[in-house]
Amino acid sequence: MRLPTKENPDPLRKPDNNKEVFKDGEFGDFIKPIFDTLDLYHNQGVDPRAIAISFKQLAENHSDAELEIVAMEKRGENKFLLRAKTSPNTDKSLLSQEYFENYNQIKALKEQELQRLIAEKDNRIRSLENMVNTALQRPSFYAQTVEQKNSPIKTILILASNPKTTPSLRLDEEVREIEAGLQRAKKRESFDIRQRRAVRVQDVYQALLDFKPQIVHFSGYGSGDDGLILEDETGNDRLVETVGLVSLFELFASDIECVVLNACFSEVQALALAQHIPYVIGMNKAIADQAAIKFATGFYSAIASGESVEFAYKLGCNVIQLDGIAEHLTPVLKKR
Repeated sequence: MRLPTKENPDPLRKPDNNKEVFKDGEFGDFIKPIFDTLDLYHNQGVDPRAIAISFKQLAENHSDAELEIVAMEKRGENKFLLRAKTSPNTDKSLLSQEYFENYNQIKALKEQELQRLIAEKDNRIRSLENMVNTALQRPSFYAQTVEQKNSPIKTILILASNPKTTPSLRLDEEVREIEAGLQRAKKRESFDIRQRRAVRVQDVYQALLDFKPQIVHFSGYGSGDDGLILEDETGNDRLVETVGLVSLFELFASDIECVVLNACFSEVQALALAQHIPYVIGMNKAIADQAAIKFATGFYSAIASGESVEFAYKLGCNVIQLDGIAEHLTPVLKKR
């Protein structure tokens, strides 16, 4: 496709075969994909959250453009390409201008304003943000649009409570192992993990409202028939009775698929919650930190690999056993 020169009077006419030339209509078909893609090139401080929100807004504002992400690619330091397929005759200059106007405005938002904006959006924002982060960590990353993924994005909500009046738990390590397991899994882009620490009662229902999670994981202390232990406004322990907990989760039962109560003596709550939630895991006695962490590691590694809750539960118990900890029978699975 180069012009003839004195040095090269017969340049390659067709890229895949220098013996052929384009027949009628072939050149148009060859170059058409180049013109039917929107290239959004970021060269100053890539912000995955701003990219996710801006692109989703663009797709919503221009549904006739039929925007479909076909590629993401990191290009050097702090440079990133997002390429989207468009419908024919789409004004890509207009789309690019609108996208970057929104992108720059969102980047300038304060963290609190940005969190509020994200909370108003659905899980597709988190999915695209995760995809961009993955692309930035790899030399080249190609992805389908969120709508074309094999499975919908699932949100895992981690609620952690360790009041100052209770012995210290290794909650940070547990959360870190859960996140690491998700990152290693082949379907990590299908999960969005959200966290709330030092949770009070109002933090629990607000997080359920904000994130609409499919999996809820509680790390902390249980007190058997008396309930679960959260925190009050001063960081001291506050007991939440089983009846109230069940009534709360019943309100969100249409969203929640599984609850993991990684807390001592939480089988009572698991059995009660299973009246409304398909799968609930609790502990039938006290469980040591290390066993709780091992169970969570195995469970979420399986979940993020596309396995069922029942399989993930069995693997979590087996990981405890493989580590030589005699507590693999402590987690119990209750089904609705």
